[in-house]
Amino acid sequence: MDVGERWAYQVAPHHGLVAEVEIPKMGVQRPVRVKVRFVAEEAEGRQEWVPPARLRVAWQDKDAWLAREERWSDLTRDSPGDDDPAFRAVVILFDEHL
Repeated sequence: MDVGERWAYQVAPHHGLVAEVEIPKMGVQRPVRVKVRFVAEEAEGRQEWVPPARLRVAWQDKDAWLAREERWSDLTRDSPGDDDPAFRAVVILFDEHL
């Protein structure tokens, strides 16, 4: 993740809309933060400091990532919720290794 790159921003992991953002600045304090500028015209240049975890994937890779997220939603539709420890462990393994 570097200044000038464009990323897919998502407010909540595995949920919510995805927006294109550009990184104008990296934070230097803890907790780590990234300054993002929302690219869409209707955002009117809005900027925010956000946690890096909200920057899900490089913007040019978003279509493949969104397709993968959709497949995962289909697979887990009837699964226990995120508060189930066993299910959460499987999600973490999936995210880390695929």
